[in-house]
Amino acid sequence: MEFAASSPNSENAKVIEKSMEDLKIELKSETDARHEAITNETQSIPNTVSMTTDAQLVKEFRNILSNDINSALTDNDCLRFLRARPGQITKSKQMVEAWWKWRNTPLKHKCGDGHVITPENILTCGFVETDEINLMPAEVERFFPHYMDGEDKDGRPIYWEKTGELSHFLFEAKKIFDVDDLVFMHIRTMEIMIQVRMHASSKRLGREIDKLVVVYDLKDISMRPDVFGFRAFSQFMSIDQNYYPERLHAMVMINAPWYFTSIWAVIRPWIDPNTVKKVRILGADFLSELRELIDDSVIPEELGGSRKGHCWCAPYPDSSDCSPSQVKTYLANQLS
Repeated sequence: MEFAASSPNSENAKVIEKSMEDLKIELKSETDARHEAITNETQSIPNTVSMTTDAQLVKEFRNILSNDINSALTDNDCLRFLRARPGQITKSKQMVEAWWKWRNTPLKHKCGDGHVITPENILTCGFVETDEINLMPAEVERFFPHYMDGEDKDGRPIYWEKTGELSHFLFEAKKIFDVDDLVFMHIRTMEIMIQVRMHASSKRLGREIDKLVVVYDLKDISMRPDVFGFRAFSQFMSIDQNYYPERLHAMVMINAPWYFTSIWAVIRPWIDPNTVKKVRILGADFLSELRELIDDSVIPEELGGSRKGHCWCAPYPDSSDCSPSQVKTYLANQLS
């Protein structure tokens, strides 16, 4: 773990220390609950798996699942839940049952035609009636600079975000969005990454691509982080770990300033230990390590790579595999 060089004068140090103490107090009950949940989720229990090959593990796992859940899972999906709770097939079963319930539980938002939206139909709801694609509301662009484009060296799709810049918009953003709105957008983004982008990568490469890479640019991240953003991030992590297990290959945080150590100390207890192992925190001198994971031709020019035209907004280009026309074609094929 390294951090960007800067001049942490005593006044700045006091500001960040006070901000973090205030956050810890305000988030204490949530942090304690999340830590307890992670401990319970990962606590070892007697291994009831008697066979060791993937095929045998999947067969045994499917034998204890309901028909509805079995029909919704590929063998690779089964393996992801098994690997999320290694050697704990009972906990894997509990995890997948919780996933199935969440997958079919209505979210706060509804389609324009009044139909309920669930994580299961979050991309397709309303598409049949309207034939329209609205992946990211226009008002989001102002507050959440992000981009979906490019793949790592092994073909995994990449999500890019200017998290540092975003952190300064949260005070205004929370006047328009609540945490449920952000959770909705996060779930939709995950579904685009998995259903559309991974699907396209797998088809193009002739092998299954089932993981993604996230790059957060922390340049100029606020020294006074907003509790609204922390609560949203906590929910994102909980959703990803519980309902999208083993989807993350790497999370790379670049341009981390000296005071990010304090911010990370608040965030880390919310994250599953297996996920923490996939997080790389880099300072200003991040490029050489980022290039180990991502080709220079994919890294945006402003981050030191040679990729031009990174606009940090939707609509995404055809190279992303999730431009409006590509998503429209994918959904039409899924519903035909």
